[in-house]
Amino acid sequence: DDKFKDNSNIYSIKLDSTVKQIIEKSFENCSSLTQIKMPNSVTFIGKNAFSGCSSLSQIQIPSSVTKIDSYAFDKCTSLKKVLFDDDCKLQTIETHTFGSCTSLYSIKIPSSVTKISSSAFVECKFLNSFEIPPNVTIIGASAFGKCHALRKIVIPSSVTSIGIYAFDECTSMTEVTIQSSKVLIRSNAFYKCKAIKKFLSCIDIDNNAIGIDEELEIQLIDPSLV
Repeated sequence: DDKFKDNSNIYSIKLDSTVKQIIEKSFENCSSLTQIKMPNSVTFIGKNAFSGCSSLSQIQIPSSVTKIDSYAFDKCTSLKKVLFDDDCKLQTIETHTFGSCTSLYSIKIPSSVTKISSSAFVECKFLNSFEIPPNVTIIGASAFGKCHALRKIVIPSSVTSIGIYAFDECTSMTEVTIQSSKVLIRSNAFYKCKAIKKFLSCIDIDNNAIGIDEELEIQLIDPSLV
């Protein structure tokens, strides 16, 4: 249950090895929580489970976790680092899972992930690098919107869809590489990314359609070489 919700007197949590699920809103707005240890028995982290835990600085996700629901860590404004255990089988980064984690600078999501949902990392303004795993097919709307520190991004050949405003206002982004020859890039995917100097792509792209400077030359690359 959510009996710990809004409790500002919890500083550290060590969950018992019998715990299999952290349900919706379990620790929401526990503003003093700085540390949580999850056992390898946990398979599910529910919606808003840790949202608003504004003192939480690091989280380790055990390999047993197969689903993290939307808004699970939303507005964890002190969260700097997220670690996933090896062999984690997580498939989707849900909507707003790490949204508004304004201190987040380091995260490497598992290679098992196939979808990065809408606003998954929106307003992670200190996230300066991000590797999209080679099995991702969908990058949702505003997935990385307002990630002001993100400098470059490589879209792997597996990706078939990049949502509207996916990288909106990534104002430090200087380089983009699209390795997929079958991707649909929706309108304004790179809106207000005014620092882009180098844009490599396997497909023809209309600058205006995706929101980049119409004078920026998009360099076509051979899909067989990436």
